[in-house]
Amino acid sequence: MYRELNAFGLNYKLLNEGQKYFDFIRIEYDFGILETSRKYYLANGKFKHYQQNHLEKQIFLPLELYGMERAESWEQDQAKKHCVVKSEKKNIVIQFAMF
Repeated sequence: MYRELNAFGLNYKLLNEGQKYFDFIRIEYDFGILETSRKYYLANGKFKHYQQNHLEKQIFLPLELYGMERAESWEQDQAKKHCVVKSEKKNIVIQFAMF
């Protein structure tokens, strides 16, 4: 949890190259469960670079932007705009638990 942005951060390379492996993200945290799609996270997240510390590039999604309804609505809007984004139903979810 990155308090400055009130967001969770994930490895950018994992998300960007993960299309073969997962479509959805589920984070279990002490206050509940946060869910979204990989594509929505990439499109709406904010980057934080830790180059001076030689850490990986991370992308953060603020807590208020999570929710599968929001992600699905965004993906449908993108499809209407004739973008490359399309919704594929896979039963694979990358899941993180933080306690």
